[in-house]
Amino acid sequence: MLEASKSYKATSVLVNEHDQIIQELVVMEDQVEKLKKDATRRTELILNIILLYMGFQTGFLSYLTFIEYSWDVMEPITYFITYSANIYGFMYYMMHKKEYNNENLNEYHFLNSLQKYTNNSDLDLKKYIQLKNRLEYLKNICPNLKN
Repeated sequence: MLEASKSYKATSVLVNEHDQIIQELVVMEDQVEKLKKDATRRTELILNIILLYMGFQTGFLSYLTFIEYSWDVMEPITYFITYSANIYGFMYYMMHKKEYNNENLNEYHFLNSLQKYTNNSDLDLKKYIQLKNRLEYLKNICPNLKN
């Protein structure tokens, strides 16, 4: 009987801790979602600026090729622009150890923006991560805990 009482008390302590962590996380989750939304908006802005630049570059090179000059003049220029883009892609790979593609570029800008917004907010990121890890631990040791 004494053993069952200890087990009940231990489970009760875990349930109380679980509920307390959930209450703290609910408040923090709103801040995290706002930060993610702001970071997504900033990432989309950066990627749209890149798209605008690429469109301008294409239009400008087309103008120079077909109206001002000829392909004979513009071919070396377009070659060096293309080669510079390849150098930039290799530089990105060397810095981030990831292939230079749209998904990785999007992820990089999102994480960079999220970190910038998190540093400027009053969210305690270390505490948030600790609470999430502790909640996961509690769910692993006592799977009957409710969400």
